Amino acid sequence: DSLFKIQLTADHITVTAGSTAPTSQVTSLTSIADSTLKILSAASSGGVGMGSYAYQPNFELGVAAETYAGSYTATLVITASTGP
Repeated sequence: DSLFKIQLTADHITVTAGSTAPTSQVTSLTSIADSTLKILSAASSGGVGMGSYAYQPNFELGVAAETYAGSYTATLVITASTGP
């Protein structure tokens, strides 16, 4: 179980141009592991998800109490793709 988690609720997805917003696949805090995680999904017909939209996910990072104080960095890679 990863200590780094993401959540994206419907009220944090805004259509800026186009039709209906896509649907979040992470409506509760979900672990971000070292594998692919689908965050948004749109139907392939009816124009759902077509257009531009903004989204503001919530992130949670658990840090063990014995972790030394300091600055830490991480990289999060987001890829937009089509497919199942």
